[in-house]
Amino acid sequence: MELYELHKEICNHIDNGEFDKAMEKIALLEVAEVDPKYKSYILSGIYIDIGSIKHDEDLVNKGIGLILENLNEYEQQENILQSVYYNLANGYSALFNLKRINNLTYGFMKTDTEAHKAIKYYKKSLECRKKLTDITVQTYVNLGNTFDSIGRNLEALYYYDKALAINPYFGMALANKGLALKYYAGITGEHWRMYYIEAYNFINLGLKYGVHSEAKKEFLRNLHEIKKYVNNVELSDLEKPKMDTQSDFEKFLVEFCIKHKLYLNLCNFCQKCQLSLGDDIVIKNMIVDIAKSSEDDTYLKLSSFLNEIKENYIAARFLLVQSVYRDNDLSFADKNVAIIDTLDYVEHNIFIQLLKFAFRNMYDILDKVSIFLNEYLELGKKVENIDFNNIWYEKKEQNKFNINNKIIKTKNYALNALFNIHLEFKNGEYKDLREIRNALTHRFLNVYWMGKYSFENMNEEYLVDKTIQITQIIRNVIIYLISFVYMEEAKKGRKLKGKLVTLNAYTIPDHLKNL
Repeated sequence: MELYELHKEICNHIDNGEFDKAMEKIALLEVAEVDPKYKSYILSGIYIDIGSIKHDEDLVNKGIGLILENLNEYEQQENILQSVYYNLANGYSALFNLKRINNLTYGFMKTDTEAHKAIKYYKKSLECRKKLTDITVQTYVNLGNTFDSIGRNLEALYYYDKALAINPYFGMALANKGLALKYYAGITGEHWRMYYIEAYNFINLGLKYGVHSEAKKEFLRNLHEIKKYVNNVELSDLEKPKMDTQSDFEKFLVEFCIKHKLYLNLCNFCQKCQLSLGDDIVIKNMIVDIAKSSEDDTYLKLSSFLNEIKENYIAARFLLVQSVYRDNDLSFADKNVAIIDTLDYVEHNIFIQLLKFAFRNMYDILDKVSIFLNEYLELGKKVENIDFNNIWYEKKEQNKFNINNKIIKTKNYALNALFNIHLEFKNGEYKDLREIRNALTHRFLNVYWMGKYSFENMNEEYLVDKTIQITQIIRNVIIYLISFVYMEEAKKGRKLKGKLVTLNAYTIPDHLKNL
C-alpha cells in the first residue's frame, strides 16, 4: 500500500473514532521501508492527534520527540514546514491541556509553559504559509484556543475572527467565538443577556456547520446553560450602530475606532448595535467597608484610578486619529518654527509629533495599571518604584525574584492574561514596542520619508501601524483589568452572600464633562 494511502486511511480511522484500526495501520507505517525522516514527519502528527484525543501524554510526547529530532532538517524543506510547525504546536497545546485535566490552574503565572511553546510554533506555521489553506484556518482557531487557555480571551477572539475572515462557515471558529463571548457576558452589567444570545447563536451556527466530535459535548453543554437564563435567543430587534457625528473629523474618528476595534467596550468583536460605539466599561460595583468615609472608600479611589486610565487612553487615541487625519490644516502649530535641513529626509511636521505622543502616552498607561493592581491587591509597593515590569514580583534572598504570593493566590486568569502581556513586552512579541517607547522617551526617534527600519529610524506608515498595535494592546489590558476586578468581587460576593447592601455610584453625563 502506498504511504499516502496508508496515511489517509489512518486519518479516516481517527476521524471516525476507530482507534484500534488506526493503531493497526500505524504498525504497518512504522515498519514501512521509506525515508525515515519523512516517516517520522507523518507519524509525529498521527501520534499527537491520537494522544490528544485519548489523553495519552506519552503518545503526544512521542510525536513531539520525532519532530524535535529532525527539526533542523525539516526547516530546510519549505513544502512541509508549515505543517511541521503546526503539528509541533498541536503537540505542546495537547500536553498543556492534558496537564490541566487534573490541575485546573496548571501554568498559572508561569513563564515558559507548553502553551507558550504552542503559541510560538502556531505563529511560525502562519509565517511560512504560501497560500490560504484549511490548515491556515485551523491554525488560527488553535492559536485562539491556546490564548484562551492562558486567559487571553480577547486575543482568542481576534484569531477566531481571522479564521472566519478566510472561511465564514468554519464551525470550530464560530463555536469557540461563541464561548469567548459567553465568558465576557458576566462583566457587561445590564447587557449580559445580549452577549448570551450572541454567544448562543455563534455556538449554534458552529454546530450546524460542524465541529470536532470530541468538542461537541462541551458546546452543547454551553447551549443548554445559556437557555437556562435566556428563553428568546433572537436578536432581530437590534438596530445597526448609528453615528451621530457633528463633523467630518468626528465621523472619521468613529470609523477609525470601529475599523481597528479601539473602543473600550466588549462589543468590538460584534459591532451589531449602538453599544459598539463608545467606551462604556467601568467597575460597576465593589464590596467595601461601609464604615469608611468617602475619602477612604476603596471603590471610589479605584474608580478614580480607572477614570484617569480611561481618559489617558482616550486622549492618546485621539492623538493617533488626529495624526492620520490630514483634512484639518494644523500647519499653524509649527508655523515660523526654524528647522534645519539635515539632508536625511526626516519628516518634520505636527502630525508626526502627534503620532509620537500618541504612542508614548498609550504605552505609559501600563504603569498606571500597575499602580491600580498594587492598590487593589494591597501589595504594599512604593508607588514611585512601580512599573508594569516589576509589579508581579517580590524579592527573596540572594536577589531572587518570585511571583508575589498575593497574586498567585488569586488564581484569576484575567490577571494571568496581564502577566503574559508583561512577558511579551519583556522578551516576547511586543519587545519591539518597548524599544520604540524607550527611543521616544529616552533617546531620539526619527521618522523618514522613505524606508529605514530600526527602533530609532522608521517611516510614518510603520510608526502608525505600531501605534495602532500598542493601542489595541492597551485596550485589552484595560478590559482584562476590569475583568480581573469583576472576578475578585464575585468571589467576595459568594463568601458574603446575604450580608451585602448595595450602594449605587453614578456616571457623569456627557454635558457636564466640559463645564
